[in-house]
Amino acid sequence: MLCANNPHQIGRILFKEKRKRKRRSKENLSEGQPNVLQHIRPTKRRKTNTDSIANGPTTTTGGSTVPTTANLTQRGRRQLRKQDSFDKAVLDARLLARSCYFKDDPLKRIDFVLVTTSEICADVVKYTEIKNFLKALIDVGVQLEIEFGVTFSEYFFIKVNIPDSCVTHLANLYHIDLSCVNEHYSNPSKPIFKFLETELSKYEHSKLLERAPESIAGTKPSKATNAERSMLLQTLMKEIRYSDSPHEFGLESLLTKGLFIAAYPLHEGPYTWTRKGPLSDRQLLGAYWANFSMIFKAQPLNLIEKYFGTELGMYFAWIEFYVSYLIPASIVGILSFILGSVNTYLTDGTHDRNMRE
Repeated sequence: MLCANNPHQIGRILFKEKRKRKRRSKENLSEGQPNVLQHIRPTKRRKTNTDSIANGPTTTTGGSTVPTTANLTQRGRRQLRKQDSFDKAVLDARLLARSCYFKDDPLKRIDFVLVTTSEICADVVKYTEIKNFLKALIDVGVQLEIEFGVTFSEYFFIKVNIPDSCVTHLANLYHIDLSCVNEHYSNPSKPIFKFLETELSKYEHSKLLERAPESIAGTKPSKATNAERSMLLQTLMKEIRYSDSPHEFGLESLLTKGLFIAAYPLHEGPYTWTRKGPLSDRQLLGAYWANFSMIFKAQPLNLIEKYFGTELGMYFAWIEFYVSYLIPASIVGILSFILGSVNTYLTDGTHDRNMRE
């Protein structure tokens, strides 16, 4: 994992690391992936009297045992498990932050990832085009960090970050109204019926407000959202030139030619729910939107737009509007079916009696 903000270092980084990877034996690679927790300094648990309680009866220097009962031992163990779960929540929060940011600079978020291989870079022509493309990004102000695969050592992962100054400049250049500066932004309203409410639609009264204040408060974002940052960066990369040819420009061309095997933005860490620590937008959406138990609850449209962008937010808003207007029509259809069935039954019964007479 190396920073490559200097264009002249890109070639040296790729080829030096390629040689190092070739020297590694298969035995070293088969030892397994490194533990990600080793890069995080664990929080120190304060020593309490529950340490001695949880370990059961202890002896003093005189040989007598401290009088502890089984109930006290279980209580101490419960307190220890509670403290350990808190430490794990802190580590999970740190892992969540590190998984979406540069390793050398935790303040730089990974807005996009480009993937290539050592075999592709071994070709001089392909390597030159990749280098020119990355150099053009750096000249604009984009920052890069190169990390090499662990399980598959031949892969290069180029992490791309767009600074806030570039975000503002590109938004003005492409005439895109960011959510944080949009004058027509309106705070979301609460559902009409109370049974449709979730913790995400309670806003300032939500129990989760302290764990995710920016996502649940329902106010205008204070800065560009992650979806907007990735969109601006992708729009920029579609127009970057890497060759003198007028037809060779943009990320799509490099993907078509096979110089990059993948290009994608990152999710905000895992979607699994955590009981303590900060919550990401992905966790909130996974629990209160992409969940079968929430099928009859209001959609968090503001959070969907923030995470996936305006287009998908508009799509799900239209689906909600469409389905809500189908409900009266479906009720009328069900009533018509019931009345028609009853009328048919009564008519057939009358006709049968007349035939008997």
